[in-house]
Amino acid sequence: MKKEADPSISQFMDEKIIKRLKGYRGIALIFLVIVTIEVISGFFNPFIALLGILAGVVLGILSNRIFHLHWDEESEQVISNVDRLGVVILILYFIVAIYRRFFLEGYFEGVPLLILTLSIIAGTMIGRLLTTIVIVRRILRRVGL
Repeated sequence: MKKEADPSISQFMDEKIIKRLKGYRGIALIFLVIVTIEVISGFFNPFIALLGILAGVVLGILSNRIFHLHWDEESEQVISNVDRLGVVILILYFIVAIYRRFFLEGYFEGVPLLILTLSIIAGTMIGRLLTTIVIVRRILRRVGL
């Protein structure tokens, strides 16, 4: 394939990846709006909200290994699948997600715990979204697109 002036990377991505990215974006936006409203209303500390988002971004970057992205010559698209290491990471990710509340409950309770959890989830979605885009662009550069 020839390199176009400014091709959209979505045309080279499998539909499942595009839907996953839209989901990450939607969840992140909804939770960021909620966290922002709570911070502006004075119910939550902006510094802790930012720390939660940053911690979530790191978690999102690390958890993005769940899906192995690669170029498929036949379909000429970036596709994803889950490999063995991805399954292990997925299990660890679910354990952290389930027990996150228990890790944080000693420090926060009630609404602050909820807002911190939403901050972390929003950050996780942002981290996964950004990492996926970076990996897809890297794959497209490698195949000459």
